Amino acid sequence: MTEVEVAVPEGVFPGMEFTLSYEGTELTVVCPDCVGPGDPINLTIDVPAAGGGGTPGTQAVNIVVPDGCFPGMEFTVDFEGTPYNIAVPDGTGPGQEITIELPASGGGAEAPAQMEVTDEMYEEAFKKASKGFTKPDPDLLRYALVLYCTNNGDIPAVFAAMGDDPSEALRKPQMTDTPEKFAANYALGYFKVRAGQSSVPPPAAPVLEMTDEMFQEAYKRASKMGTRPDPDILRWALSTYCAKNGDIPAIFAAMGDDPAEALIKPTFCDTPDKFAANYVLGYFKVRVKR
Repeated sequence: MTEVEVAVPEGVFPGMEFTLSYEGTELTVVCPDCVGPGDPINLTIDVPAAGGGGTPGTQAVNIVVPDGCFPGMEFTVDFEGTPYNIAVPDGTGPGQEITIELPASGGGAEAPAQMEVTDEMYEEAFKKASKGFTKPDPDLLRYALVLYCTNNGDIPAVFAAMGDDPSEALRKPQMTDTPEKFAANYALGYFKVRAGQSSVPPPAAPVLEMTDEMFQEAYKRASKMGTRPDPDILRWALSTYCAKNGDIPAIFAAMGDDPAEALIKPTFCDTPDKFAANYVLGYFKVRVKR
């Protein structure tokens, strides 16, 4: 078991993610409440050898709850290249050790780290897509850029996420070999299909049903340190998520907001209650103006 004390980097505030590296292991940590740039936080990880007594196919991992995290709240740890959201159990708090089970390491080749979208990448894509006096749609450009990076440049996977046909892009590898090229050429329509314009649309999924239990769970997640969320905004975010079946671009379009921040935080919005709670808490940087 090793305890690591790290300082929160400059520009990182509660709810934001940052990455630290310890003995070759990359850890992604969500900055806890009540701390900010320069403040120390402690993280302790003890990884027993595989097969050390957990459920078959899993391994037990002991971690210490970070400062500022209390029952019902979540923090994120990136273990062996995969991010895991961890809910603080009842009866525990900052500094206490908890044990969770994670998938056992397969011992194969290490999965490549997910590509990161940067401002410089977006600016280069925008420049490439600007032809004459025509300027690309910035939301469409960022949408293509985020999905390319999320799927590490796997063109079939990127187009599957978009609901589009990848065949034209697969015939033009020199136009998709970098995130900037792909996003620019997608926005310019060089792959013949555009988001929402696929010639072979995916089958419609049944609309998610919002339940009282779902609302109560979202309310619990959004309640922090005595602060209570606005129930109207919470229910509005929850109902919009369900009506759009978790399609983040469609949800934010209906809300009149920018989906970019949510798209780069998939573990914050992979269930209706998580999305609604994190939206109300402002973790996607945009909020409906009421």
